[in-house]
Amino acid sequence: MALPEPSEARTRKVRIMGALLLLLVIFLVAAGCGGYSAQAGKYLTEARSQVLGSAYALERFGDGEVSAPFLRASLEQYAIAIKSTARSINSLKPPPGAREEHRREVEGVSRAQRLVQRAGHRGVDPQRAPELAQKLRRITQELKEP
Repeated sequence: MALPEPSEARTRKVRIMGALLLLLVIFLVAAGCGGYSAQAGKYLTEARSQVLGSAYALERFGDGEVSAPFLRASLEQYAIAIKSTARSINSLKPPPGAREEHRREVEGVSRAQRLVQRAGHRGVDPQRAPELAQKLRRITQELKEP
């Protein structure tokens, strides 16, 4: 038969376990949630990368380095990715001082998504591809780091 532990040692173990559990919860909340600025930065980096990838594909098409079917497929995939990122950005709840900037960022990403989607569905004239790529690059310049 096991002897019961002295109450002082048991209380100490419970306190240590409680403190460790509390630290674990705090760590998980801090790591999982992140602040608005961190989340917005992550999503804006994704959006810029996707939009710049679209611009690059358009430039390669304009230079005759990729085919029209390849461009259309690439742009359609980029449009899907940008739309998903736009939804993620839109779902963030900015603090009061960042609401106007947040609205501009959502509009910029959505505008890029529409341009890419339209080009993917309709196709692009090789002569017009560099112009569209430049428009997309200008949009990425509007998307600032938070």
